[in-house]
Amino acid sequence: MTKSLRHASRALLAGAAFWLSIGDAAAVERKFETPIGLIVLDADPAWKDLRPVPGGVNGIAFEVGNGGQAMQLILATVEEAGQNVDAQMVRKLAEELRKSEAGEGLRVSELKSFNGSKLIAFYYEGAAAPGAKPKRGEFTGMIAGCIYTNSFPLVFTIAWNDDGKAAADRAFDAVKRLKIVSR
Repeated sequence: MTKSLRHASRALLAGAAFWLSIGDAAAVERKFETPIGLIVLDADPAWKDLRPVPGGVNGIAFEVGNGGQAMQLILATVEEAGQNVDAQMVRKLAEELRKSEAGEGLRVSELKSFNGSKLIAFYYEGAAAPGAKPKRGEFTGMIAGCIYTNSFPLVFTIAWNDDGKAAADRAFDAVKRLKIVSR
């Protein structure tokens, strides 16, 4: 029995590695012209472009699922902030967004951060109340925050329902690796 469990474990690991490699290979580098420069993002081919971007903001957006009900990713430019933005200002903006979500009744985490090759981001995670049934256009989970790169701020929101959590995880990985090529 031990031998068969070990064999099954190896087969599962090999299968997982195979599927992970397919997931990485499936992502396609996409480029989007925005007012703050060219955004380069590894987009999953299953993500559908949204035009216009929800909320009427400048930026890019994707959705997954029937009418975007599984997952939605929005990257919004904040060009009115200008080029004289620093990481501390972006952190303050992310904290203001976090407090506003908490004020709306969403359960939110403390502010967290990550660094990419040429970016720093401040973000928080949010969740609807346990057992909440989202209406059309609403989500039960989210990761949102602000990215600082090349002196330009970018706001991101990744929202999902239960069937979109895997797509949301891939979207968050893509956000961590995005690049902005300034003009």
